[in-house]
Amino acid sequence: MSTRVVLCSFTLAILCACKPEGTTESPDTAPAVVVEDQGTPTSTPPADEGGDGGPLSCERPADFGPVVVSAEQYAHRLAAGATKFSEVASTKEQPLEECGIRAGIERMAALTCDDGSSPFKSLQEAHSSRAGNVGGGGRCGSIIDLYQAKCPEATYDIYIDGYICADPQMFE
Repeated sequence: MSTRVVLCSFTLAILCACKPEGTTESPDTAPAVVVEDQGTPTSTPPADEGGDGGPLSCERPADFGPVVVSAEQYAHRLAAGATKFSEVASTKEQPLEECGIRAGIERMAALTCDDGSSPFKSLQEAHSSRAGNVGGGGRCGSIIDLYQAKCPEATYDIYIDGYICADPQMFE
């Protein structure tokens, strides 16, 4: 595993935020951060079942792009119809599958606590709940991100695979 240094302003373009909470430091003058290279997501791990939508091939049209699945497979992904955090039993091996980082953040913002409240007042707060990546996982060996949602009844660990898309044009 190699280590590389990237500037925070470059990370800002990719992740939307890099400035620690409570600081007034500009992203352009922020210190460099060290990012461990996790490598390219595996391009062709063994095929897996795609819910009720049939087998999942895990082939990627581009090295850093998503796995493209049918609309039926996407509709049947883990917890696709969940509206509450308590309905999502995601793990590194069985994460929520979304099409891109933004879709994962939007999903975190849309889910609610059991009492109907939301732990996030904005997409930025939902994005800030990202604890980090936990390495490769999911049905296709993609990099999995861990988010944490603090609700009155519990703190939920939500694992998200942002590399599963029915429409690759939606991948951000």
